[in-house]
Amino acid sequence: AMDFNYFPNPATNELHIVASEAIEEVVVRNQQGQRVFGMKGTGAVAAAEVDDLPAGVYYLEVKTARGTKVRLFVKQ
Repeated sequence: AMDFNYFPNPATNELHIVASEAIEEVVVRNQQGQRVFGMKGTGAVAAAEVDDLPAGVYYLEVKTARGTKVRLFVKQ
């Protein structure tokens, strides 16, 4: 199954994502489920710019050809 790691958590300006396969899309959603960040993947590694997001807890969605996984992260 597809899996991914991400760091740092809590994040301040950039969230680095390393997946077990090529990333198609990265989406960050707030606690209301609204999309607040999105980017297309460029391989199995991505960097999401989160410096503009207000502090709080967010959902990190990583989509690949084999599905989507969601994890929580904290923006400081």
